[in-house]
Amino acid sequence: LQIQISCCDIILSGFQSLGKIGSFRKMRYGEASSNPLLPAIAEFWPPMITRLRSTSSSLLTAKTLSRSDLSIGQIMATDRDEAPSQRGLEILISKLLEIASELCLISDGFFVDRFENDVYPILYKHLGDFLHGRAGRNNDFDRHSQSIVLLRKSMLSSDRGITESK
Repeated sequence: LQIQISCCDIILSGFQSLGKIGSFRKMRYGEASSNPLLPAIAEFWPPMITRLRSTSSSLLTAKTLSRSDLSIGQIMATDRDEAPSQRGLEILISKLLEIASELCLISDGFFVDRFENDVYPILYKHLGDFLHGRAGRNNDFDRHSQSIVLLRKSMLSSDRGITESK
């Protein structure tokens, strides 16, 4: 899980660099110049959304299962720290949402459809999960506040990307 989180940071840096190259080419050669960011999004987005979906599913499952719902094998794996921790899953989702947020900002509207079709339904599930019964407890709010801030940032970024593309 830690490797996946580190990879997200590297991928984000790569996308940011490609976005700067694309902006430079656009400024220097005009609108007709190629943007290396767009093919990179097309290549890297399918495995990223697959990871976001699977991590989201794992996190939602981890939040709903109590220790009494787990089998002996699952309890033993959790005790030995073999299963991904809920906190680790939250961090990975945060990193993946950070990438999606950045792509909304730097892709000149190219990423808008992908955000609306792929990312927004996942945000909706997590926000609904948070608001339905979890927000009333202070410790849950503290633990999830970083995720909520990132959800908000992703939504604002997508709004800016949509506005800029029109």
